[in-house]
Amino acid sequence: MMRPNYNESPHANFPKNWIASELLNVRTERKCGTHPWEQHVERPNLLLVSIRIYREYEQFDGKFLDYDPIRNRLREWPTQPHVATLEELAEELFIIAFENSDVQASWVRLSKPLIFSEAESAGIEIFRFRRST
Repeated sequence: MMRPNYNESPHANFPKNWIASELLNVRTERKCGTHPWEQHVERPNLLLVSIRIYREYEQFDGKFLDYDPIRNRLREWPTQPHVATLEELAEELFIIAFENSDVQASWVRLSKPLIFSEAESAGIEIFRFRRST
């Protein structure tokens, strides 16, 4: 796997002729986790959620990548049932992202900023292209 060179411009690893729409570090709460202290429904985890949705882009054609359905779902998370893993939550976001037929790829980052005192956060990142049918 080729890793990005973070010493380069942040756009050096961005695909040519693609556009991304993004929500970055959305603060929400969700009952999630496998540790014993994460099993208390009255103490959901604070999550930071970032998502980008991508499509090929030559010039503006009147279409835009609408992140509102994702934002709306994130606003529902505090009232949703417990899930064990961040991966389950990422899959939920991918399903919503790919409901928009224009979205060709998506990137999700989920982190728990308060989970460990010795770490700034713990979390996952996943990048996925739309699956061919």
